Amino acid sequence: MKWAFSDESWRGSTYLLATVVVETGAMNDARASVRGFLRGNQRRIHMTKESDSRRKQFIDLIESLEIEAFAFVGSTAGTKMPAARHPLLAETTGELIERGVVNWLIESVNQVQNGHDRESIAARLRTVRLNEPLTYDHLLPHMDPLLWVADGLAWAVARGRPAPIEVKQLP
Repeated sequence: MKWAFSDESWRGSTYLLATVVVETGAMNDARASVRGFLRGNQRRIHMTKESDSRRKQFIDLIESLEIEAFAFVGSTAGTKMPAARHPLLAETTGELIERGVVNWLIESVNQVQNGHDRESIAARLRTVRLNEPLTYDHLLPHMDPLLWVADGLAWAVARGRPAPIEVKQLP
C-alpha cells in the first residue's frame, strides 16, 4: 500500500504541486528521519524560513529517504489560484492512481481552497475506474513530516535547484 503527500509552490507565474509517494512500510522511518531534522524550537520545516545551508542539508536528507517524488508544473498567468490549481490536482490524481496510491494527504491552504481541491479531485476520480479507492484529505502543515518533504521538493523545483524529483510540465 502506498501513501502520497502533496504541497504547492509558486514563483512568478510558475505554479507547481509536488508529491511524495511512500510505501506504508517505509513511512515510520521516513517520518522519524524528517522529524530528527527539526531544531528544538521548530514545529515544522518550511523551506522559505530555512538558511541556505539547512535547505541543502534537508534536500540531502530527502535524497536518503525511500520515496518517489514528482511534480506537475503549470502557470498562473491570467488566472486565479483555483483555476491554476485544478489541472495540477487532476494530473496528480491520475498519476497517483497509476502508481497504486490509496491514501493522499494534501497540505491545507484554507477551507475554501480545500473545497475547490476536493471538487477537482472528485471530478478526476469520476473519469477513471479504480481497483482500490483513493482516499484524500487536507492537513495543516505541521501535522505530518512528509508534508515537509513535499514542501522542500516544491521549493527546490520552483527555484531551479537540484532535487530528487521528476518534473512534468503542463501545457
